[in-house]
Amino acid sequence: MLDKKKRYEKILKFTSDYISKNGYSPTLSEIAKKAGISVSSTYRYVKTLESAGLIDSGGGKKRKITLKSENVKGRAIPVPVFSEIVSTNGTNFPKENILFYIWLPASRFGEGEYFATELYEKQFIPLGCQEGDYIIFKKTAKARNGDIAMIKLEKAATIAMIKYVTDGFQLTLENGKTQIQKEAEILGRAIAMQRLNI
Repeated sequence: MLDKKKRYEKILKFTSDYISKNGYSPTLSEIAKKAGISVSSTYRYVKTLESAGLIDSGGGKKRKITLKSENVKGRAIPVPVFSEIVSTNGTNFPKENILFYIWLPASRFGEGEYFATELYEKQFIPLGCQEGDYIIFKKTAKARNGDIAMIKLEKAATIAMIKYVTDGFQLTLENGKTQIQKEAEILGRAIAMQRLNI
């Protein structure tokens, strides 16, 4: 059984994919069937997503659900939220791992490529953040001393505070644990946090 947050993500992804494929939104019944819940429960989920600023429910009219991105394109930057940053075969940023998009104001973030991931308990959690927050990264292969970065170690990615030392990198990982890496691939540098009220 899916927890609430996973169900929100599933509904968002299904709605986004459906609109991309068909040019119009799914009905509440179609969303309910996909999510495995009742239509009345689906309505509550959709209204909560609307309150979080992710969709517009269309006032309850049939096939009028729209993604907020459709109203802000040109003035906002799409940031894909990944379930996993690295696939099992070692590929970075696999499209099949995109859960949904967060749209951020271009005036604040400017040019560049961005990605995001949800914070979990068994990760390095930056000061002021909590489990369930989304950390937004700017894609870059460089980071400064003390930066929070997305680091690829072998075939997995992890969030760490990075410090340059004589032998390579000192990474601060979950629960404050540190480890020295002679080599580490930097995938991005953390620049912001997004807390969705869902």
